[in-house]
Amino acid sequence: MELVADLEQSELNTVFDSIVRGLAEINIAHLELTTKQHIKFIQEKAAKFDLDDRVRERLQNLTVKDRNYYRLFTD
Repeated sequence: MELVADLEQSELNTVFDSIVRGLAEINIAHLELTTKQHIKFIQEKAAKFDLDDRVRERLQNLTVKDRNYYRLFTD
C-alpha cells in the first residue's frame, strides 16, 4: 500500500512545475481551491481504505519542491 504514497508524491513533483510555469495566467484562488480539494480527497480516501498508519503518515508528509504540500498556501 505504500505504492499509493509513492504515486501521489511522484504526481505532485511531476506536475508542479507545469502548474506554476503559467502562474501569471492562472487564478491563484482557483489553484488554492483545487489544492485544498485534492488534500481533502487524499485524506478521505486514506480513511475510506483504512490505510496502514505508515502510509497515512507518508500521505500527510507529501512534499512539493521540498515544501510540505499541505502548507503550500499557508507558508
